[in-house]
Amino acid sequence: TRTTAVLLDDDLHYDYTFERHLDALIKASYTLPREKVMQDLTNIFDVHDFTSVQSIPFLNRIKLYNQPIVLLSAGNDEFQRMKINSTEMGDYFDDVLIVHGNKEVQVDKFSQTESQIFFINDKIFENEEVKKKCPNAEVLRLINPHKRYGARSDTMSLPAFDTLDRIADYIDSKITNI
Repeated sequence: TRTTAVLLDDDLHYDYTFERHLDALIKASYTLPREKVMQDLTNIFDVHDFTSVQSIPFLNRIKLYNQPIVLLSAGNDEFQRMKINSTEMGDYFDDVLIVHGNKEVQVDKFSQTESQIFFINDKIFENEEVKKKCPNAEVLRLINPHKRYGARSDTMSLPAFDTLDRIADYIDSKITNI
């Protein structure tokens, strides 16, 4: 049901919403009280803080580079904005861009005007696509301990980090205009 709720089409465009997930569960023969489940799911952002303890120090640190910081998120615009607003981190970014998929297209636009781009992401497929389309971008994988990557992650030649602090150290060593 998760895949049905997340993917909009065969081109791997994302469109997850609580409504789509609930509809997928009901289609899979689950009997659920629609209004109650929707209320509980909507309230999840009120009762859980999804901000990593590493996020704010990391953003403050990379802000020191005086370079644009862009949050590029894939998914349903309304749902993604609800997530971002619940973290209260939107103000740390110079821009917030939400696309249905194909992040590499947006990164490619940045690569036309910026001399150095660091793309930080935990999704292997997206990282591979960005690296193919934008070979000059530094694609850095943040290892998410809650995701299973399988054997595919062992074949990647992209740098992988287990903390945002280590990513910031790496960027410190690579950035040319400190």
